[in-house]
Amino acid sequence: MFKSISTTLAVAAISVGAFAQAASANNWGQITLANDSPYFMNYTVMSDGWNCNDAPLRGVSISADPNAEVALKILRKDGHGCNGEQGVFLLQMPMPTYKAVPLPISYTSDGCLVDPHDRAAQLGYQLNYIVEMEGSCPNFRLRITPAVQ
Repeated sequence: MFKSISTTLAVAAISVGAFAQAASANNWGQITLANDSPYFMNYTVMSDGWNCNDAPLRGVSISADPNAEVALKILRKDGHGCNGEQGVFLLQMPMPTYKAVPLPISYTSDGCLVDPHDRAAQLGYQLNYIVEMEGSCPNFRLRITPAVQ
């Protein structure tokens, strides 16, 4: 049941984002989240740290089975004080064996992702899991591996 609720929220966010795309000069991007662990993972877009996004929306949650991947669409908002700014949000990823620091995401209107390690350093976060970034604008893959605790 939990998995179907997450899927419904993700589909709703993509549908809302599709409306925003029609009115936006920005390009869609995609972040593929690769769950490099033996655990079921749930990724949630937090309300804190969220700004200048048409997609994803606050509270959107997607889930990945062990050693599987899920996709998250991104689209930066135009206007409303966001022109010239990057889309930013935090992904909460409860690790089954320890409390993980939220993963900071920042991207441009072209869907170019800022390296999460650089964004974490800007925010004063020390990531307590391994993140490997692959890809190029506007499609990226983040392989997330829990650290040994």
